Amino acid sequence: MDKYNQLNYLKYQILTSISNAKFFCKTLLKLGDLPDFYIIGVQKSGTSSLYECLCKHPGIIHRLNKEVHFFNNPSNRNHGINFYKANFSTKYNKRKVERQIGYTPLEGDATPFFIHPCVPELVYEVTPNAKLILIVRNPIDRALSHYHHNQIRGRENVSFAEAVKLEEDRITNDFNKLLKNPEHSANAFLTYSYCKRGYYDEQMENWLNFFPQENLNIINFDDFVINQANVCAKIFNFLNLPIYQITSIQKTNSGKYTEKIDPNLYDQLFDNFFITMNVYLK
Repeated sequence: MDKYNQLNYLKYQILTSISNAKFFCKTLLKLGDLPDFYIIGVQKSGTSSLYECLCKHPGIIHRLNKEVHFFNNPSNRNHGINFYKANFSTKYNKRKVERQIGYTPLEGDATPFFIHPCVPELVYEVTPNAKLILIVRNPIDRALSHYHHNQIRGRENVSFAEAVKLEEDRITNDFNKLLKNPEHSANAFLTYSYCKRGYYDEQMENWLNFFPQENLNIINFDDFVINQANVCAKIFNFLNLPIYQITSIQKTNSGKYTEKIDPNLYDQLFDNFFITMNVYLK
């Protein structure tokens, strides 16, 4: 190869390297950071309102869609981790916020996947140091709210009492399939688990198999309703954020219904949930 061709070849290599470097940098800039914390549930326990309250803090980046449904949705997981990262702020944007507030901002995922038996391990594999926030509610009230949520969306056409009776038949087969195959979508289990979602002790054991207790903050739904500012202040401390006083905000994604539970059914459910209610709602 003569000197002229050598120079051209060298020029080509340099330009190619620069082009690849630019492409690599652009790709990195488009990818977001992984979340710093998760609001893992419980569904129909004020997770949306809690998320909106927490995002009042200047050190928490607000996302329009609080629920990504990556770990609990096989079709989303199949897109890969970069698909998940694309839902969050890039390192560049986080540095811009950091320059404005003087410390590193946090970002969270508020998908209420507490009940999903496969999710704790999947979350741990990706973000082993993440903080977990769990808001728990009287499981009977939660079940009724869940039932009306399904009714409004056309997923339920029987009475609440009948739905409770049918639950085991509706979800058991689907749940067992999910245990054997994490790629199973488990729509029936996730849709009709009115009572099963209320056994917080069983689900908590699954999460604590992977995450240490100090990475978990449990909140009582009733405490949050009474004093949002106080509850959020404790969470900000848990997340190692500067002190910040929020003002109360309106409920988000709150359903309205007037149906009362039959007293006999309530007593039956109370007996079923006695341990859960005493451990988590005392």
